[in-house]
Amino acid sequence: MKKVLISCLFASFLIFSCEKSDVKTLSTELPDQIQFKNPDAGKIIGRITDENIENLHVQVSEFSMILKEMYKNENVFNEVNNLISQGYYSDENILLDDLIKPERSKLVSKARISSNIFKISFYETLLNHKMSLKNARINENKLDEYLIGNGVSIYYPYSENFKGKNRKDITIVMPPKEDVNEAVGIKLTKCGKEVCEEKVIVNDLYAMNNPTHIIYAGGAKVKDNYVKELKKTKVAAISQVYVGAVKCKKQYDVLISFTGNGGGSEIKFFRGSGYLASGTNNQVTSPTGDIISASFSRGQINNCTFQVINGSWDTDWKVDNLEQVFGVYEEDTQGTKTFTGSLNTTIKVGGINQNGTLGYSIAIQTQDEIIRNWKITRSSFYVANGINQGYGVYTTVGGLTGGPWAAWDGAVGVGDCTGANVAFVLPTITN
Repeated sequence: MKKVLISCLFASFLIFSCEKSDVKTLSTELPDQIQFKNPDAGKIIGRITDENIENLHVQVSEFSMILKEMYKNENVFNEVNNLISQGYYSDENILLDDLIKPERSKLVSKARISSNIFKISFYETLLNHKMSLKNARINENKLDEYLIGNGVSIYYPYSENFKGKNRKDITIVMPPKEDVNEAVGIKLTKCGKEVCEEKVIVNDLYAMNNPTHIIYAGGAKVKDNYVKELKKTKVAAISQVYVGAVKCKKQYDVLISFTGNGGGSEIKFFRGSGYLASGTNNQVTSPTGDIISASFSRGQINNCTFQVINGSWDTDWKVDNLEQVFGVYEEDTQGTKTFTGSLNTTIKVGGINQNGTLGYSIAIQTQDEIIRNWKITRSSFYVANGINQGYGVYTTVGGLTGGPWAAWDGAVGVGDCTGANVAFVLPTITN
């Protein structure tokens, strides 16, 4: 009888089981997460500055020919691999700016890799290249400056599959202008003392089994910092909500995108609140507080790997803030979708706090469907979040301990691919 009553009260939360069994902990974080404090966390470095995509494609194709010659020396691509493995950017990539101007690169400085093999090889190959480079000058800029100015980078999908393996081969892909999941690449392999070239078809299956570098334009995003502890506050009693552990099992982006809209998936979580807004005609048009990011490589998505984020969603959810928006989407470099709905909360009318309803219309940048547009009622959430929703409950998520806290929308355990495309745990801490 008790289970039936709870199910009726919280049906909107899709409760599948009200048992507090299957209690778990999520105390292990991914080994390649950035641990150092980085003031550039979340910053996009580099962008496409040449609006003529046809011309940009020609110039980057020119670079791909130079790169092919450079990669006949395996020490060159090994340096690239080592720097990408540092996990400085949110995906498995590195900017040419880091490689050919290492003296000013924060990534190279933090990695303490100073051999400059790529830089030396680039300028030597550029100088000795058989093709005329006169046409490679754009507005009197040199090719290196042009490539850096357009945020050209090298993307290494499934790089985790090759860590610690002494591979002597590398495949280079110069993407077509349109976004695709399959393209022609050039595989370079040792043939005695020579290097052989072979045309191959590159897709996810190929890249999983063969080291592959794909050339992108449009910059790279520095990986966000991970929250390790509760934010200090002087408030005596607060109720915090975190985005704790997150899992993604869908490839939201294509493998190969010339303009940088490919690779792994960056899942975004935001909060929308109209608390103490003035007037009943107001509308919430932007997220409240910080937007939380969880970046997944294609390998992590295929393996249904969870990440511990512990990003603060609400530092203090007030009792009279009756409803808030929990929004989830995958960020792209283009396209727009809009979260819409209404919220019941406390607003100010004539300087007096009273109950009211506000609409929300929050535009975000994505080409995909909206993952979660969840209007959360505070009173129901704080009860339902401690009840098994069918995917277990957790008492520890990284450095946060308390619970039990439910896994929402799907499983977040190691290798468990059940449930929706994106699943998460929302730890709550009250003190």
